[in-house]
Amino acid sequence: MGSGTFWRFIVATMMIVALVLGSGMSCEQLGDDAPLIPASISQTSYTGSIQVNVSDDVGRPIQGAVVSIEGNGSIWVTNLSGQVSIPGIYADANGTYYTLSADKAGYETAVNETVTVTPHNTSYAHLELEGGVILGWVYGQIGSIDNGIADATVSISALGYSDKTDADGNYRLYGIPGGTHSVTASAPGYANQTRDVTLDTADFATQLFYMIPLTGGISGLVLHASTMEPLAGANLSVLMGSVTVVVTSDVNGTYLIPSLSAGTYTVSASLEGFNESIVTGVVVESGEVTEDVDLLLDEKTTLLWGIVKAGTVLLVGANVSILGTEYYGKSSIEGEYQIVGLPAGTYVVVASLQGYDNVTVSDVEVRRGLEVRLNFNLTGLPGALYGIVVDAVTGDRLAGVTVVVLPLRETITNTNGEFQFTGLPADEYIVRFTMNEYQPKEIGPIETTLDETTDMGRIELEPTRESFGGFIFGFDLAHSMMILALFLTIVILAFAVVLRIRTFEAPDKAPAVYDELDEEDAEEDGEEDELSEEDAPESSTLGEPGAGNRNSGR
Repeated sequence: MGSGTFWRFIVATMMIVALVLGSGMSCEQLGDDAPLIPASISQTSYTGSIQVNVSDDVGRPIQGAVVSIEGNGSIWVTNLSGQVSIPGIYADANGTYYTLSADKAGYETAVNETVTVTPHNTSYAHLELEGGVILGWVYGQIGSIDNGIADATVSISALGYSDKTDADGNYRLYGIPGGTHSVTASAPGYANQTRDVTLDTADFATQLFYMIPLTGGISGLVLHASTMEPLAGANLSVLMGSVTVVVTSDVNGTYLIPSLSAGTYTVSASLEGFNESIVTGVVVESGEVTEDVDLLLDEKTTLLWGIVKAGTVLLVGANVSILGTEYYGKSSIEGEYQIVGLPAGTYVVVASLQGYDNVTVSDVEVRRGLEVRLNFNLTGLPGALYGIVVDAVTGDRLAGVTVVVLPLRETITNTNGEFQFTGLPADEYIVRFTMNEYQPKEIGPIETTLDETTDMGRIELEPTRESFGGFIFGFDLAHSMMILALFLTIVILAFAVVLRIRTFEAPDKAPAVYDELDEEDAEEDGEEDELSEEDAPESSTLGEPGAGNRNSGR
């Protein structure tokens, strides 16, 4: 063995000895004196699970309760049955202990429920949340505590909790979460009463109920206002204090509203398909039934309506008829038809239009006073012609244009400006378009085939001169205003020229039109004229021929 090999052998031996010694020390540290490793869901070498049930102090399961484990940051929420499963919990061979707690708003928190978890097993825990108590009495007469009502029901409908009163009218509702609750007391022969009760968490609250006895009644008939037919299933109602009492008419149209306290009432009757009817001032005496309070209901008008189209094209002029009757309707430019006033019943409805296969719908039920919508989608026969009509000026689609395929067929464009003919024999056709305020137009010959739809594209119609909308014939409003303005300008200019000419021809008759500058010039001219008049005698005497002759004569 060489020296290098020897030393490598020595180093390897020392490393093996060190590893063995380190392993022994680790085993000693994990003995009885070694610290415990905290339980954690992340330790998955040995795991179990916990099934938790949470209920209130009456045993009702609590949904939405938050369950947590001491020392662990995770939370779990109970389901509708008040249960939640916590999987993957670390557990050693001897079992690991966990402390659970549950909490929900309105309840006292349940804590310190300890459960042992063993590997590969499910442990079970039950946590109970403590609620509050609402208690009190139900009396049959105001001011008398000796008239407790037995077997009355006191309930909180929002929670689904209720209790029956004992022989003295006492009741208790347990396990109620803190908050404000609507509590209702009801008993046969009395009007229901509802009170709002505020309860602190895990506390108690008292609520008394003084029931109003129902001792009278109202009876009568519900009849069809036109035929006097008895109407079954109508709802009759009266308002007694804050309580609405509702009954239903029977097959004979009769009704009875029982157990009403003495007083004056308004009775209303309602039934689907009819207008509501009301009778006021109905007097009920204690222990008596007020009879013959009849209510007449007016039936609403029935309406069968819908849309008739072929694919995406709204069809105009389609006939929708009720088989075996005289009732029918025609589709408009919107493709909509209406059949009003159809008696209640079950019908067969047929939609038809030339060039299309008929469509029949059976068992269409029309109920009293109601609307029924029934749409139709017709299939065209081979040989189709399609197009869209627009305004040549604005480009807007034109509805209501009469389109004639000479000499066979005629229709009008729908609200989208579309027209369509189907079932045309393969041939060449002239197509005419007419509409008020537009120039008529003919296009053709247009060749159609039985293999595909002939698309004419966009057909432009020129507005007539009268349709331009201006107050000058042949022009629209804007151009009419421009022409009027030009005319007025020419008139004013002509008037000004005439005045100018008159000024030159007869200045003394010309209108006095001047400004401040003209006044100043006039004043200067006046001064000059005065000066001229002062100098005028001398100059006129010396220079005037007549004056010289007179001197000579002397």
